[in-house]
Amino acid sequence: MECWQPKPGSRLYRKRYAGLRRQIARANGLHPIRDRAAIDALMPKTLALAKELHRELPKFKYRNMEIIENGVRGHWTTAGPTM
Repeated sequence: MECWQPKPGSRLYRKRYAGLRRQIARANGLHPIRDRAAIDALMPKTLALAKELHRELPKFKYRNMEIIENGVRGHWTTAGPTM
């Protein structure tokens, strides 16, 4: 019996942090397709700040992070995303 193995190197078109980018963008009211240029401009710095905040306080989830003028603000809720 053989087990299905994924091809090595598959899904190269996906970016590593695509899920985090999408969560942060949707939490701030940005559409992943229509606002792609704005997301690409904001995300390098924002993603680094969000990861730093999550490292310090793991209870702040990426889906609840808000982009503000001077960084990222995290919200903690007991019941899922606050959209």
